[in-house]
Amino acid sequence: MTPAAAFPDQPGALPADVAAGAATTYDDVQMAGGKVWWIESRPGHGDVLFSWTAAQGAREALPAGSEAGTSVYGYGGGAYLASGSGVWFSSSRDQRLWRASAGNVVPVTPPGSARYADLRLLPGENLLTCVRERRDHGQVINELIAVPAGRMGQPRVIASGWDFYSSPRPSPDGRTLAWLTWQPPHMPWDATWLWLAPLAPDGR
Repeated sequence: MTPAAAFPDQPGALPADVAAGAATTYDDVQMAGGKVWWIESRPGHGDVLFSWTAAQGAREALPAGSEAGTSVYGYGGGAYLASGSGVWFSSSRDQRLWRASAGNVVPVTPPGSARYADLRLLPGENLLTCVRERRDHGQVINELIAVPAGRMGQPRVIASGWDFYSSPRPSPDGRTLAWLTWQPPHMPWDATWLWLAPLAPDGR
């Protein structure tokens, strides 16, 4: 290895935050409604949700002032869900769920400190299921919920009691819901539990 002293005109070491801050990253790619969707993290701009079609190219998918981002489990992920009728997203500003459609953005969950992630529409697109993280007297509670997809409503708990939940997936006919759970000392790459439960049209 050639010693650094052999190149006296070279600048000093580049700080890691400077190197990382100059990079654009892409996350959570989805295909829905004839479009490709993704979250793009750009230096100085935060996380931006884009959609792309062959005819129009890439466009920002949310109106100005709206940004998709979630803090569930401390590291986020699964902050939005796109469909042919709109896009549902967790707002990085207040962590509530919102729906954006035809340029309008309306809240889906009530105000509060709860966080939401890993969104899925149930067949018929009347209900949305997702992971919710909330706090009750200092205790962190994670659970699966269902909430009306087109308007603000009170979430209904589908499953609770485990430390962590992820990946709620309805069957194509809407009669069954699958999801994963895990809890310490296990991490999800060590051991998870797969659950199946019958699902009524009202999300119960």
